[in-house]
Amino acid sequence: MRPGASAKLGERAALGGGEVLPLAFLLLVVAILVITNAWAVVDARLAASAASRESTRAAVEAPTDPIGVGERAGREALAAFGRGAAEAIVEVAAPRGLGRCAPVVTTVTLLVPAFSLPWVGGIGEVSVTARHHELIDPYRNDVPDGGCA
Repeated sequence: MRPGASAKLGERAALGGGEVLPLAFLLLVVAILVITNAWAVVDARLAASAASRESTRAAVEAPTDPIGVGERAGREALAAFGRGAAEAIVEVAAPRGLGRCAPVVTTVTLLVPAFSLPWVGGIGEVSVTARHHELIDPYRNDVPDGGCA
């Protein structure tokens, strides 16, 4: 011990910083919630993309009522992903009619809570949209000519 220094044995080997542990735990919990909510948006994007692809493909291949068949296929694909049909908007459109080489466009929109907290629920909403288009087969013989070149 140096001369002139007082010996306080009660504070010897004391470590500071214990008051930061609750703050660090709180930051960890918030980070986990943010990552979970970000994954919910990514999962919704994957589901919407798959549903729009399946819906467009079913509409292009359908022998009758392609719009209805496409919408049903989109909703079934969303159900396979665990998404409810009530929270989704599935729009199948054929802007130039339903003929050979005519495009069919499907847009699927899902609403996802922006921030979801346990026991509180979702706060705000994020709209996730996926769009897919395909041409009706140019060699198909059960539909009228749609302007193939």
